[in-house]
Amino acid sequence: MPETGIRLLQTSFFKFEYDGTHMPTVTSVDLPSQEYEPIDHDSGSKNPSTEAQGRLQFGDLTIQRDVHKGMSTKFYDEFDKARKTGDTSTIKKPITIYVKDQEDKTIWTLKFTGTWVKSYDPPSLQSQNSSSATETFTFSVDYMESE
Repeated sequence: MPETGIRLLQTSFFKFEYDGTHMPTVTSVDLPSQEYEPIDHDSGSKNPSTEAQGRLQFGDLTIQRDVHKGMSTKFYDEFDKARKTGDTSTIKKPITIYVKDQEDKTIWTLKFTGTWVKSYDPPSLQSQNSSSATETFTFSVDYMESE
């Protein structure tokens, strides 16, 4: 059978960068939803009209990463800054995700701007479970571009 040139997207092949730094311990990414916020227009009549398409809003981006000795604390440090600062405009960082094919070629690039760590879920510790400990970080997203 001749090769068609179509490469199927496999969710396990990706590279995650936070503020330009590759974060190899990220094992899972839930991409943000996207929806348009309707805009109400007041025309002076009793019933303002609603436009179906308004400002594009993004949901949260959530990642999981394996916990191990010597790993970067950058995500938690950023979460701590957000908690202490209160002004997210000073702590927003870019995130880039490179989706790869089986030959490590980038087939899709997702660029997120205006992101900040809004929540942290520490790992659950269970003595009867031999799986890796993972922690979860949730990022607020201002904008996303897809290439």
